[in-house]
Amino acid sequence: MKNKHKKLTLFFSIWLFANNSLPVVAQGNSESANWHLSLDFDYLAVGNGNSGLRPIADSICTHPNYIGSCTDSTTTASSASGFRASAFHKYAEMEMGPSVGVLNGGPGAGNITLLGPNGATLNYGTSANTVRFLGEVHKTWGFAENFSVRIGAGLGLATVNRVNSCYNGGTLNFGCTKTGVPNYSNMGWLTWELSPALVYRNMSLGVRYVGFGRGGQIPWNTPGAFLGVDF
Repeated sequence: MKNKHKKLTLFFSIWLFANNSLPVVAQGNSESANWHLSLDFDYLAVGNGNSGLRPIADSICTHPNYIGSCTDSTTTASSASGFRASAFHKYAEMEMGPSVGVLNGGPGAGNITLLGPNGATLNYGTSANTVRFLGEVHKTWGFAENFSVRIGAGLGLATVNRVNSCYNGGTLNFGCTKTGVPNYSNMGWLTWELSPALVYRNMSLGVRYVGFGRGGQIPWNTPGAFLGVDF
């Protein structure tokens, strides 16, 4: 609870700073005024994450160490959260620019339970760190004083580092010592998103629908939400 309060206090402080800083930025030259920075705090739900975990579970279950032992498996995918920094340039009625975002979680993250005969189990945790590099475009429509609606879209690449760990060795074929399941890294998945938002002054609250192509693996498609502030 203390960490949650700290995060809210930090975000509120950033928001106050941005509100006080915007008039100063606007006094600069016209080219500088066309650029602004944005910071978003992201949350991505599980989506179809269990579909992506299933091939990992099956590969563990069919590993040579488990022949005749692993009879079934269950999966529980994890959500993801993180932040994103963006720089946007105004072109006529549009805003375009690059962004980089970091997520704690991502495709293939979650828990796997292998089931063996006579109630034997072996549990795996798969954690992931994901970095996304996007080119983004925004279009905004004002509808009341200080309020507007924004539609955003992004396309780019994602890097993922996934670590598999046996966190609770049961009695399934000598437990964790014979698993031999490698970690996983990928440097070039296609990723995209759509992100409508409600904007009040320089603060935005919106939803996302995010996709990861995953290069031959089952794509991860998931809804999410974000809270953002423009500088």
